[in-house]
Amino acid sequence: MASERATRSRPRWQKVLLALAVGSAAALVLAEVTVRVVKWIVDPGMVTASQLSSGIAAKPAPGQPYRLGHLIRAARNPDIIFELVPGLDVEFQGVRVVTNADGFRGPRRSREKPANGYRIVGLGDSVLFGW
Repeated sequence: MASERATRSRPRWQKVLLALAVGSAAALVLAEVTVRVVKWIVDPGMVTASQLSSGIAAKPAPGQPYRLGHLIRAARNPDIIFELVPGLDVEFQGVRVVTNADGFRGPRRSREKPANGYRIVGLGDSVLFGW
């Protein structure tokens, strides 16, 4: 009798657990979509489709602050989504951002590796950018 009860309750437990898992996953997906849509509507500094198709955003009007969309462009390399615009010397969120002709921060370096030296390039996200 006890073993019959245990067999009947096990499938119910699994159904409850499955319903909780599916409900939690659906809630997380809905929350993610909501946050992205709200951010897209509220944040005018986001990169737009026209910026991606043209490769670079137009410079802001004189006296207007630079936004992230002004600093980045669609990368030519398909493995990299965005890259910094080369030749910048602007203020972004109160910090000076300078890029060299290759689109890297810092002084221009020769393409040839120096003798007895190393080449280190950092590819990353906002943390590497300094945010």
